[in-house]
Amino acid sequence: MRPHHIVPLLLLAALALGAAGREEQLQLTGFVPPQGFELRLGAGAVPAIEITKTSPERRLLAGIMAPVDLAWARTIIARGRGNGELDAARLAAVLTTGDNAWFALGQPIDLADGAFEAGLDLAGLRPTAYSADPTAEPSLTTYASLWLGLVIDGPADARLEQATLSASDEPLRVPPLSLDPAAMAAAPLPHDGDLTMRAALDETEPDVGPVLRLDYDFAHPRHLYGFLAYPLEVDSLASYRSLRITYRAHLPAGVSVLLALQEQPGGQYVVAAPPPTPADSMAWQTVVVPLNSFELGSWSQDGNNRLDLDGSVALQFGAHGTANPPGEGTVWLAEVTLLP
Repeated sequence: MRPHHIVPLLLLAALALGAAGREEQLQLTGFVPPQGFELRLGAGAVPAIEITKTSPERRLLAGIMAPVDLAWARTIIARGRGNGELDAARLAAVLTTGDNAWFALGQPIDLADGAFEAGLDLAGLRPTAYSADPTAEPSLTTYASLWLGLVIDGPADARLEQATLSASDEPLRVPPLSLDPAAMAAAPLPHDGDLTMRAALDETEPDVGPVLRLDYDFAHPRHLYGFLAYPLEVDSLASYRSLRITYRAHLPAGVSVLLALQEQPGGQYVVAAPPPTPADSMAWQTVVVPLNSFELGSWSQDGNNRLDLDGSVALQFGAHGTANPPGEGTVWLAEVTLLP
């Protein structure tokens, strides 16, 4: 092969494989004095960390990071080896600038296999309760301090070795996550007092498997609502980008499908363009709804007017509207999947 052929081939190979992402190891200058647990450090450039905690209260093991411009970074990645009990610990970050502070929680630390890797999405930084200005945006270029470490919610007796922290420009790796229809069928059903509503698991759909069935009786000629409220107890919820739902609906004229996310506590965020309701159709349809398309309802209030996916959030799915004429209806939900 002639030398002048090599460069084009290398360029083609690079394009085929994709450019490698940027990742830089971060340096800690020390640790915040522990409160409510014991922290012991071994010797060496990457010391072993021993953690002993007997109380169930949430505590923060925080390393103080050397100041560095992280405007380019999207995620923080922790890697290492470990053993012992650390069943309720997640990667965490606390950023401060002046009188404002932000925090984010990342993926859990799993020591079951000896080695661990966990990530944290920096886009998930949210104002703390003690921030002077809850509407201020965090800056990863100019900040007073950045703590990186673990939030520990339960007892712990563990040893971490060869632990490193890195910043990366790659998105946090999370797998698609499908919700269980059986669990959703047992969720609370907030609804108008003049509306009759029932939820059940329907196992008569051989093509799609067990589905959630919501039955309604819109017996009064005014606006009525009813939905299930299912808590999204999902690690790194802020790392997901969209929601895929497969459903079908047979509803009275004037009634539409309702899809919302409810902060707890906080505001109710609805889809600006609700999923289309097929009129008198029994055909299944699938829609993908970006999580950033949910908007605060005009009837709702929220302190920062922003959907915080790092907090407690419930998925709301059902129907609402003014039936004309009044009548019965049903919504079937076959799939709810969070997509990265």
